[in-house]
Formats: sequence, structure tokens, C-alpha cells
Amino acid sequence: LDCRVYIVEYDRGAFESALQFAEDGICDDIQTFSWLTRFGTNTFDAIIFADVLEHLQRPEEVLQKAASLLKAEGEVYISIPNVTHNDVILNAIGEHFDYTRTGLLDDTHIHFWGMENIKGLADAAGLKLRNMEATYCSTGSTEQTVRLGENRLLENILRQRQAGEAYQFVITMDKRAGDD
Repeated sequence: LDCRVYIVEYDRGAFESALQFAEDGICDDIQTFSWLTRFGTNTFDAIIFADVLEHLQRPEEVLQKAASLLKAEGEVYISIPNVTHNDVILNAIGEHFDYTRTGLLDDTHIHFWGMENIKGLADAAGLKLRNMEATYCSTGSTEQTVRLGENRLLENILRQRQAGEAYQFVITMDKRAGDD
């Protein structure tokens, strides 16, 4: 695709696998900001955080520093899980908050967002929210599924929520220039 790719990856195995597709890379914790020193003379059309921010102690700071490497028309693409998915809500109603090895409540997640928190994430990072889409998973179909018996009324009410079945948000942000 005639792209020049640079990567930051924490896991050594994943780093070595991905590096074959990259011009350059660094294997380190993204929160040490060693990538800022290494790639700081570059500017990028796109920066991608695919299932990254929910694992970080300071996601807003990482986003803000990454934005400093964006070209004027550059964009940041983010995917993050929706902690307000109906299955998580149903679990909470059933007095459960169960971490799993993967998914919405992956046991390595330390930050969580619902749809209404996304703009705040952009604002805190000094970015402008441009677009938000989602991938969807039906109520009762995620790794968080729990059965509350025959409570169809509650399930039907929850299905009416705008982001109730959004499994993961896919977000585009850019610099605030013009703030249109």
C-alpha cells in the first residue's frame, strides 16, 4: 500500500512478528515514551491505537504525546471496548463483575469507557473527536453473558439503549485546528 509503518509493541514475540511489516519499531512500554525520542523527528498521517488505551495507566497523556507527531491533517484511530455493553450491565444487575482473559473485561484492562466518555477522552488529550463507529455483539452473545432467568422485559429494555450492543468503539480523532 506504499505505506511506511513504525511500531511500538510491548510484547517481544508480537514485536518480532510485526517488525517484518515495519520500517522501524521499538519494543517497550508505550508509557516510557521512548518512542517519542525514537520517532520524534517524524510526522505521521495516521497513528493507530488498536486495543491499547484500556491497558494504560495514562491513556490521555499517551494520546496527547502521539498527537504531537501527527501531520496537520493526520488522524488518530482508536479501538476500545464498550464497558456499558448490555451483557456487562446484566452481570452487574446480577451482582457480578467478572474479569475474563479476553474481551470487554479483559483482566489486563485498567481503564474503561462508555459511549458518552469518548469525547472526554479526546478533550483530555487535546484532540477533536471526528467519528465514532462500533462493532456490535448481540445481548447474550459475549464472553460476559449471564442468564438472569426469564427476564425478557429487562433484556428488551436494555436492547433499546443506543450503545447497548456496541462491543467495541472504533474512533477517529484529529488535531483541534479549526475546531469545526
